[in-house]
Amino acid sequence: MIKKKILMIAPTPFYSNRGCHMRIFEEARWLSKDHYLVKIVTYQVGDNPEGFDVERIPDWFFWSRVGLKANQPTWHKIYLDFFLLLKTFVVAIKFRPAVLHCHLHEGALIGLLVGPLLGAKVIFDSQGGLTDELSRFKMIEKGSLLYGIFLLIEKAIYRLVPTIVASNESNYAMLRDLFKVPETKLRLVPDAISFDIKTDPKVTETLRKEMKIPSDRKVIVYLGSYTEVQNVEAVLKLAEVMKSKRQDIFWVLRGNGDVAHYQNLVQTLKLSDRVYLGDVIPYLDSQSYLALGDFAITLKLRTTESNGKLLSYALARLPIIALDHQSNRSLIGDSACYLGGDGDYEAWSSKLSKYLDLPKSTHEETARQLEKKIKACYAWESIIKKLESIYDGDNI
Repeated sequence: MIKKKILMIAPTPFYSNRGCHMRIFEEARWLSKDHYLVKIVTYQVGDNPEGFDVERIPDWFFWSRVGLKANQPTWHKIYLDFFLLLKTFVVAIKFRPAVLHCHLHEGALIGLLVGPLLGAKVIFDSQGGLTDELSRFKMIEKGSLLYGIFLLIEKAIYRLVPTIVASNESNYAMLRDLFKVPETKLRLVPDAISFDIKTDPKVTETLRKEMKIPSDRKVIVYLGSYTEVQNVEAVLKLAEVMKSKRQDIFWVLRGNGDVAHYQNLVQTLKLSDRVYLGDVIPYLDSQSYLALGDFAITLKLRTTESNGKLLSYALARLPIIALDHQSNRSLIGDSACYLGGDGDYEAWSSKLSKYLDLPKSTHEETARQLEKKIKACYAWESIIKKLESIYDGDNI
């Protein structure tokens, strides 16, 4: 028996392996398991996950060259979102959803236009700040006229959307404190992790041979995107400093984005014998990839977005190296080697070296305790119930 029809609006090239898409993927997957009928309307670019009902805008030839898979904002989204608005309206008329579940700020705008016409409940799934992201990607400059316009649009979205779902505590605090969104319309539904994604030893061994990982090194893995916000350049510069101090470390980085740029940086820093940097790993193979590591690293800068890869690292029972800020501590507490945000590579390398040399039993016990916490607090099986209560009109 179908509980409700949910139309997810995803103004992004769903599906590819990136944080925003993984949240959409898992929400849709777990809702479908619990007898919700979920349809996703999205751009023309992206993969079709098996078992998902995905509707796309037309794949006209000149739209396929706008670089939507580059994992960063683009001005082309303006006209793409116009056609996504039309597509959403047409799909919604046929589908008759009870809820428009809107991802990203553009999705919220589309939901606000379509929802009232069909009597559908509009929910905005917020994963970060609009103007914050645009300025970080240098599309707009803080203090400029354009920045002011987008800030007004962002404020209007928060004011008009009846229910906003925050994906992490930092985002919730930003909405409440900076944008003065009443807590009566805010709900915290944090990113979570699926425990049914298992390690396949055959995939792990294939990857080990493919990347020629030395068997006598401590392996530090990274899994994510190659962007400035993810601070991958800092990971490589740290590897450069560590190279002069230790011979027993091998770094493995896999992700999506501008792979060639960072591969060139590996060459420039003369790290080819210490670093393997390659393309993205499929989400369902993520645990098999992480099984290659002895440690895991993320130097993602402080943002209002979640750092969901920490959950994958924790599930793999890997000791974690991360920057010291609230977004990270809200997920994993003190269970990491935290580096300061000042970019002092010498200080970082000294602290990291000491962390690597801690007894294996110490790392294993910390990893076990963290995995226990993650399973108790961030399982999609339980987190999805929070989302369902919002669909049903909670009174929180």
